[in-house]
Amino acid sequence: MHPQTANGIIYWFLLANIRNRYSSSTDTRLGQDIPAARGSEPVKQLLDDLGVRGARIEVAPQDLVGRTVGSPCFFLSFLVAKNAGARDRWHGTEISATAEAGQKLEYHHVHPQATLRDHPNGYSKTEINDLANLAFISSKADRKISDRPPAVYFVDPKLPPLTEAELTAHFVPYDEALRTPDAYRDFLKERRRRLAAAMTDLLNRFRPDWLDETPRRPTR
Repeated sequence: MHPQTANGIIYWFLLANIRNRYSSSTDTRLGQDIPAARGSEPVKQLLDDLGVRGARIEVAPQDLVGRTVGSPCFFLSFLVAKNAGARDRWHGTEISATAEAGQKLEYHHVHPQATLRDHPNGYSKTEINDLANLAFISSKADRKISDRPPAVYFVDPKLPPLTEAELTAHFVPYDEALRTPDAYRDFLKERRRRLAAAMTDLLNRFRPDWLDETPRRPTR
């Protein structure tokens, strides 16, 4: 398969996912996409049907506000962390969706729920479970962290040392001022900015060059 075609398939998959293409009017969408997939230029037609010809799709920080595990952007947040070489703090291995036993992957609240509930700042349940507060680590690491705030467990001597590079791979800001519950909203804002930039970069990595071409009009 030509690399541009392979990239086009991945690009279509990612966009169809984050746009919830089949979340409603499923029969109508399938009635459009199945014939396109059987056509002479299936990938181009599928992407044309998404309306992305000539467009540059970007994920903005605002697009991630209020998104949680039920959002398709949650899947994309895993992909960008995986692509950045994010590692599990306890085992030191790259995060993997197929890991088993103590290395089995879980999503973890960077700022634990227990430290945010009933906080004077009045964080809502949606804020606490915001996509920007979720990272991917092993079940064992999650148990070791327990319900302590980042200001404590980031520097816990009983856990393997945590470097700025390791946090960066998870798109977690290293700024010590953002590790306390008081600064939680500022933490969310900064992490959304980092995640959105990484998501946009990942999409652009698979975007076929021919999307910038003007489609030819059929000749009579």
